[in-house]
Amino acid sequence: VFAISQRADDGYRVLGYFNFPGRVLSACHAKIDGTLRLLAVLHNNLLATVYVPTAQAENPLEPIPDADSRARFRIVDRGAALVMYCEANNAVLVTGRDKLLKEYKLPVDTLEKLEWRKAPAAPIEEVQSHAVGTSCWQESKEFKFFATGGKDGQIILRNVGNFAQMNPPIKAHGVASGGVTALCFSQTRSTVYSAGGDGTVMAWTVGGKPNPPKPVTGDPAIGRALDKMEQVERVPGSQIKLYKQI
Repeated sequence: VFAISQRADDGYRVLGYFNFPGRVLSACHAKIDGTLRLLAVLHNNLLATVYVPTAQAENPLEPIPDADSRARFRIVDRGAALVMYCEANNAVLVTGRDKLLKEYKLPVDTLEKLEWRKAPAAPIEEVQSHAVGTSCWQESKEFKFFATGGKDGQIILRNVGNFAQMNPPIKAHGVASGGVTALCFSQTRSTVYSAGGDGTVMAWTVGGKPNPPKPVTGDPAIGRALDKMEQVERVPGSQIKLYKQI
């Protein structure tokens, strides 16, 4: 099950949910042909795509109808675990157990039309990824970079026009603590920020564009809002209920 929520003035409201035919390992948004879609990799080696709703479903407790979700699927190689989308060239990328970065065509078949006994179609392109596994990714439209962070502690910057073309990896975070756990390109600076399981956040200059001399200013209102937040208390697993049961 994958729920879709929309930000509102008083928090978030659930628009509806998709009932996928398998456990969701990873998911991401993709804007394709002017419409917002959700891409997901399932535990049974399926790459799925559904249309994201723009309004709340009539009954949020029921899955979004197939006529609205227009769910489509593609069988991919075994061990797929992370799905990514590069908007610059509309590339759907998957990586997993084989440590390869693979580009696949967008899923076009309904679940009933899948031929499970046939081997999956070969990817459009495949290149070597992180030796231990890929954990996160981020695209920079301004600098035409597609970055991946790995459990090996390295950051790989690829040219969005040619994924095989990449700069020497940046050795960022410790391997023993899980490597790179998050990436984010700056909107105003020639910088990519990385976070690691070692508890550090680092900033790396990329793209060859000079950074502004002034420091990044923070919004004081954000700090005040954080101070007002109540602490989240842990509860026993026996007290956790599905929202259908509430």
